[in-house]
Amino acid sequence: MEVQFTPEQRAFVREAIESGRCEREEDAVKEALSLWEERERRRSKFWWQSLGPKLPSHAVRAAW
Repeated sequence: MEVQFTPEQRAFVREAIESGRCEREEDAVKEALSLWEERERRRSKFWWQSLGPKLPSHAVRAAW
């Protein structure tokens, strides 16, 4: 997979590498994907906890 950074993203990643927070661009992408995945899991969990109980049972079954 090839990822194209915006100039701002490239500068951000370069700064992270220079400061030692990341070793390579790939590390920055992996970290970003990990954080995105975590956020999506929390969002899904929140959605099911807050809205799931209010849905009719047939809608909950259809969603699974």
